[in-house]
Amino acid sequence: MKKIIYIIGTDGSGKTTLSNNLISHYKIKGVNATYFYARHFPFLLKPFKMLGRRTALNKTDEFKNYDGYKDKKNTFFTNHRIIAIIYGFIWAVDYLLITLLRLFPKLIRNNLIIMDRFFLDTTVNISESINLNDDQMLKLARFLGLFFPESKLNIFIKVSPQVAFSRKTDIQSIRYLEERNRRYKVFSEKYNFIEINGENRLEVVFEQAKELINNRLLSR
Repeated sequence: MKKIIYIIGTDGSGKTTLSNNLISHYKIKGVNATYFYARHFPFLLKPFKMLGRRTALNKTDEFKNYDGYKDKKNTFFTNHRIIAIIYGFIWAVDYLLITLLRLFPKLIRNNLIIMDRFFLDTTVNISESINLNDDQMLKLARFLGLFFPESKLNIFIKVSPQVAFSRKTDIQSIRYLEERNRRYKVFSEKYNFIEINGENRLEVVFEQAKELINNRLLSR
C-alpha cells in the first residue's frame, strides 16, 4: 500500500529541508521512499501570465513592489470575474496535467512518498491570485483532490511570517506570507493537519515528524 505524507507550510517554514532529511533517513533504513516537489511550473498558463504582466499589472515587479502588484491584481480580477474564473481554470488544468505526469512514475516505484507543495498549495496560490473566498477555495481543493491519491498523514509546519521572511531572500514580502499563512490555517483545520512548530531547531522538528511517521504509518 502506498503511504503518502503531505507537508504544507509557507515559504521559509523548512518543508523542503525536513522532507529531504526524512527521505535520507528512511532510505538508510531500507524504506522505498522518495520526495516529490509538486510546485507548479506554468506551461499552458505561461502566455496568460506574460500577457497579464504587460497589461493589467503594467509590468509591476512583485519583488520590488509587492503591495502595488497585489493591489493591481486584486482590482483587475475583482472587476473582471469571468476572466478570473477562466484564468483559475486554466491554472488548475495546467497543474493537473503536469503534476500527474510527474507523479505517476513515483507512485509506481515507491511505497513512501513525501509531498511538498501539493495540490493544496496550488489551491492557495490560485485563491490568492483571483480573490477566492475561503468557501470557494475549499471547493477548488475538493475538485483538485479528486485526481490525486489520498494522503495517509498530513503535517503543517507552522512558523510566523516574520520568522519565515528572515530565513529566505527570495520571498516577495511579509504580506505575501501573511496571506498564505492564513489560508494554510484554514486547510490545516479542514484536513486535520498535525501542526509542528517550525521555529524549533531542525533536529527537534525532524524528530517530531519522524515519530509521527513511525507511529502512524510504518508501525502498521
